[in-house]
Amino acid sequence: LEHSGASLVMTRTLNASLVGEWRGGLFNELRAQYARDNEPGLANSENPEAVVQQSGANVLFIGRNNFSPRGNTIDRVQVADMLTWVRGAHQVKTGFDVQFDRVRNFFPGYFSGSYTFRSLASFSRGRPDQPNEFYQQSFPGPGTSGAVSTPNISEYSVFAQDEWRPRSDLAINFGWRYDLMATEGPGVRNPDPQLAAADLDTGRLEPDVNNLGPRLGVAWSPRDRRYVLRGGWGLFYGRTPALRLGAASSNNGINIVSLTFTGQSVPT
Repeated sequence: LEHSGASLVMTRTLNASLVGEWRGGLFNELRAQYARDNEPGLANSENPEAVVQQSGANVLFIGRNNFSPRGNTIDRVQVADMLTWVRGAHQVKTGFDVQFDRVRNFFPGYFSGSYTFRSLASFSRGRPDQPNEFYQQSFPGPGTSGAVSTPNISEYSVFAQDEWRPRSDLAINFGWRYDLMATEGPGVRNPDPQLAAADLDTGRLEPDVNNLGPRLGVAWSPRDRRYVLRGGWGLFYGRTPALRLGAASSNNGINIVSLTFTGQSVPT
């Protein structure tokens, strides 16, 4: 029980939309959202973690797990608009979507310490000082935010699409979409010369600016038939989760300093 802990989720959202219709077949829908997601993870013990093995298998976990208590909070603001124009056999849609996430991630991995014993007999002696046994603990790096990262994300998207019905039984959709995901840089650079020689800068995070996605779709419903044939093609781009960005910010060898103790240097 003490090696687990409650993972709480508290989410609040506020949504609003405004729909308008004008002459000439013009329609517009404006949507806005504010959301706050708070997800603290609690610990059931103040004791450091101990992992006990026997014959190479884990047989016992005691103390708090090595990453709690933790926390993640996201404040999101989103505004999206879509304009629709109906003209003859065409229904043209265009619009934009902007979304801003302000993130605070606290992930103190191994900050409370962790013992690793290779046998129950070694565990009974109270100190992991045998071969392949150790104690490890992490600390915030001097002058850094330590286990706290702020992988803020700003996303910008625009799109246009035309649904064309050349015949009553045929619909053709074609369009494009552009997505830009701008992320806040880590803020701390690891000056290690080996990283510099490999052109790896831990304080730099380049945006991906070529996410242009074309779209094509076809739907055909023959007259007096009870079926529809559909086909489509497009290029789509996935989002990088803020958790991955936060890990890149923290695990740069500067924000978090990890120490491993073996033999007689292991604290009891």
